[in-house]
Amino acid sequence: MKPRLGVYPEDFVVEEIPLRDPEGHGPHTHLWIEKRLANTFEIVRLLARKCRVHAREVGFSGLKDRNAVTRQWFSVPRVNPKTASLWEDSRFRVLRAARDPEKIRTGRIAGNRFSLVVRDIPYMVLEQLQTRLDLMEVRGMPNRFGKQRFGRRGDNSRFGREILFGKRRSRSRQQERFLVSALQSEVFNKVLDARGECDRLEPGDWAMDHLSGRVELVDVFDVWRDRHRRLEVSATGPIFGFKVRLAQEYPGELERRIFLENGIPEPADLKEPRGLRIPGSRRPLRVNVAPIAMNQIEANVVRLSFSLPSGSYATILVDELFSEISQ
Repeated sequence: MKPRLGVYPEDFVVEEIPLRDPEGHGPHTHLWIEKRLANTFEIVRLLARKCRVHAREVGFSGLKDRNAVTRQWFSVPRVNPKTASLWEDSRFRVLRAARDPEKIRTGRIAGNRFSLVVRDIPYMVLEQLQTRLDLMEVRGMPNRFGKQRFGRRGDNSRFGREILFGKRRSRSRQQERFLVSALQSEVFNKVLDARGECDRLEPGDWAMDHLSGRVELVDVFDVWRDRHRRLEVSATGPIFGFKVRLAQEYPGELERRIFLENGIPEPADLKEPRGLRIPGSRRPLRVNVAPIAMNQIEANVVRLSFSLPSGSYATILVDELFSEISQ
């Protein structure tokens, strides 16, 4: 018996944590939507048809899974909130509608709340689970990109590579950005794997302050090490691009090796495809997931409740908890 996640859509519930509420005035209408068995792009296309606008005029902060119950914000132009509040079908319903001056942009959320039901957990695994949860709260969770980032057939990063080097064009700039970002995600994961442990800090690392998001070079190592132990800061890995700053010393050597092995030019040599901007960034190698609440709801079924910052994957937390002990 192997633990299973997402047996039913209601086993995977995710809710966005917005940076702010709608202001109540302006040309855009923000929609707080609950969807079930539908991915974000399906809802975007549905809203575009209802509003008779191009899909690019529909705003959203992040992509959410299809086999789940999710609540997230969308924005549409020139729609009466009272009209939009009545929209619903078998896949979605509008829970709230309010005007705002701005279109919702990708990444404009603080994070996501999760409620996950994991089923078919062997008894011996249950005995170890609390210990693993406690350790993860102390060390943090690897900030790896999840499998869903790479598409059902796992070929998004391959398509992204072809776009990056001018061997493929897609039907939309949005799609091209998405596919290139899958390649960026794959390279980041390889750097993380090569580091061995997500909770290691090395001289020459670029470290991120989890509260402010500021990234600084690790110079006086003893000072940074103490903050790192308290989970205030974490080492980062590169999201490749022409502006990204590679690490120094050993971490920098590792990053350059991974770039070379994967055919990624160094930042100064990167040529962007026509119409795409690829500045790059640094992403923390781990995230703080404390506190994690665990409730046993049946003999071999538990519910895990926790929050993650924007861009981090709940499926990674489940993989870390169950991968080795479920084999």
